[in-house]
Amino acid sequence: MSIKIHNSCRVPIDKLNKFLDEIRPIVFDKASEVAIKLMNEITIEELNEYKSKFKYEIDDSKLKFKIIIEKFEQAAKTAIRSPGIDVTFHLNIWFYNGFAYILPVCDYPFNLIEFPNWAEEFSYWNNTDQPNNISDDEWKTRRKFWDQINCGIGIHSHNSRRMCHSIIDFSSLYGDYDAETEIRRRVFANEV
Repeated sequence: MSIKIHNSCRVPIDKLNKFLDEIRPIVFDKASEVAIKLMNEITIEELNEYKSKFKYEIDDSKLKFKIIIEKFEQAAKTAIRSPGIDVTFHLNIWFYNGFAYILPVCDYPFNLIEFPNWAEEFSYWNNTDQPNNISDDEWKTRRKFWDQINCGIGIHSHNSRRMCHSIIDFSSLYGDYDAETEIRRRVFANEV
């Protein structure tokens, strides 16, 4: 079986809150960029069709934002991947030997997010060659660590020890009010 743990890192457990505090604004900035891009792609026809559902006048930019939030919710609730629309962002976290091993669960463009520079990159895969800048010993050590993290008690499931931290999750019945509020704040930050 091949193992592919790309774009992961590890941080000392006592720095996990610092990591979360630093990654949240990066994630919300990216989600806001996606929202603005999608808002700019809404056609006049789509906007007018949506306006016809309302009995009162609504500002075009606010309406566009509402349309995009609905698209975020739709993308998050479907089993079909929606790169460029689904802004769901979770962090899978495992604790082992004094470190928090962190693996983002997200879609494009979030997989391009860079971690804070003090977080140690800790990816591993066995389906292709290791990166040139990592020694054979270090690569073997990473494999052993990920094996221990995933199956250390003999349970062959990464879920047996995994914790999931949600930063953005529009899949619930009521959406994600906190994420919607934060994205709205960023999208409309430059309006007077």
